[in-house]
Amino acid sequence: MRRAFHITPQTTGLPAVNSWKTLTLDPATVPRPVLAESIAEHMMLTLFGGTPVIIDAWRAKRLHGTPHPTAGITAQLEDILGRPIGLPAGPPRALNPNRGRYAGLEKLDHLEGFVAEHLWHLATHHQVHSAPHVRLHGVSFRVTDSGADGFVIYEPVPGAYTYRLWEIKKNSSGTNPRPTAVKACDQLTNNATYYLQEISKVGEHEADMNVKAFYSNIVFHWRGATPEANAGVALIVDQGAPGANPFDMLGTSALTGLAGADRLHGLQIEVLEVRRFAEEVRQVLWNGL
Repeated sequence: MRRAFHITPQTTGLPAVNSWKTLTLDPATVPRPVLAESIAEHMMLTLFGGTPVIIDAWRAKRLHGTPHPTAGITAQLEDILGRPIGLPAGPPRALNPNRGRYAGLEKLDHLEGFVAEHLWHLATHHQVHSAPHVRLHGVSFRVTDSGADGFVIYEPVPGAYTYRLWEIKKNSSGTNPRPTAVKACDQLTNNATYYLQEISKVGEHEADMNVKAFYSNIVFHWRGATPEANAGVALIVDQGAPGANPFDMLGTSALTGLAGADRLHGLQIEVLEVRRFAEEVRQVLWNGL
């Protein structure tokens, strides 16, 4: 995964905004179909990790054309995958009424959002854009879930923890992604304590007592704007989208309570035609049905 992207660190010179990074897909190093397959596999682990027999059947069908061993596996695959991405034989969900390059095409918002979250999760898991983590929460089972998009715990000093709460957005319109980043900041501002209260429940089952205690205080760290609380905004955008710095609002007009050294991160992941890439991931998933 680390080889898939060219990483460009960015700085703004403003004390409130520490840094942001651009990850640009490098198809010469990791071909686009290989990345699509990696994301599809990651999605399958999220959706069917509790029933590995289904993943094995899907993979055997996708790679070798092997029929599913039971009708129940086929039915479950179609039921679960059909909800976020649709089925090959199904009708389009809706047509895009907007003028422009996607006018008249199927709306793929949920699919694109699902791909965006998994792309961010893989990049974070493999430490493409950040330091090693102690805990990385999985992607939501449903892309329409109302909870947090991403949550990561770090241990910069032994025995001392920090966290970063992420909002992840996609922009497949080819336009300046800055308004999308502003929307992400608004969602964090309005919903962070709700997200964190839900996340804190994970600590109930945490074996490490120090990490468990940290989970119990994450809401208060945010409310108190302590150094333990940090935020990030990730954008998955079309490569070549206009705009110099889509994160210039971080710490200046948005999330100002968290302004300070290394507290607000921006991440822009560039893929040539996000919508087409999402369709390519969907096709990999369909190949195993």
